[in-house]
Amino acid sequence: MVKKRLIYFIVSVVLLGTEILIGLYAHGWIRNYLGDVLVVILLYTLFRTVLPERPGKWYVFLT
Repeated sequence: MVKKRLIYFIVSVVLLGTEILIGLYAHGWIRNYLGDVLVVILLYTLFRTVLPERPGKWYVFLT
């Protein structure tokens, strides 16, 4: 259980760093579309970090 949380946390931190870099340096379709897709994945991994035993995919769409 703790190992899953750690993996989701590491993926969340990497995705957050990627989002920050996209926000600072990217323009056009990368910022508009790829950034949106990565934010959804980031929210999913954050929810799975906090609630690893529950299915988190619907929580992302409710926020």
